[in-house]
Amino acid sequence: MPLKTQRIHVQTLVEMNHCVGIARRDAAYQCLVSFAHKGLWQDAGQRRANAYEFCLFLIQEALTTTEKASHMCQESKLGLWNKPVLHFLRLLLKLTQTLAALASHASVVKEETEVLADHLDQDTYAVLSSTCHDFESNEQIVLQAFMRTLAVGQALIKSSSEKSQAIFSPDEARRYQLAFTEYSKHYSDAQSNSD
Repeated sequence: MPLKTQRIHVQTLVEMNHCVGIARRDAAYQCLVSFAHKGLWQDAGQRRANAYEFCLFLIQEALTTTEKASHMCQESKLGLWNKPVLHFLRLLLKLTQTLAALASHASVVKEETEVLADHLDQDTYAVLSSTCHDFESNEQIVLQAFMRTLAVGQALIKSSSEKSQAIFSPDEARRYQLAFTEYSKHYSDAQSNSD
């Protein structure tokens, strides 16, 4: 058998667990949507930064499983269905990193006002203090973009998942449902622990 067509054990395992990976991605994204819709802006600066960190965790979970699925199915329709999903997950990741940085900066400046005032001249401190308002305004704008992108991503993931599930065997459909239930519980527990 030529080397190019030889199958390796890892490749077979990835293919066997494709339904589980899709379930994990779907559960992580569903938790992300639910968590974000509770109102990320309602919390104070540092709590918002922590909430963004949890969002980053969920996005990374969804992104990693989608990347694995894409590598496995590069030459099939499954791989094509994952391309737009990957684009939006990567965009959400960057938006969330930006949100976390903006919230953290404003929080640190507010918490360390006295220390910063002692170490900086009055003009520099005034400029730094004004950045808090600018950062919070920008954070609100980025958050709006994040929420809109989240909605588009949700539609893409739903479509990708439905197309994948349509070609699952009965056993893969059963395994998808079991994995989705377990991962949903896992992410829900992680959310409770992050509060």
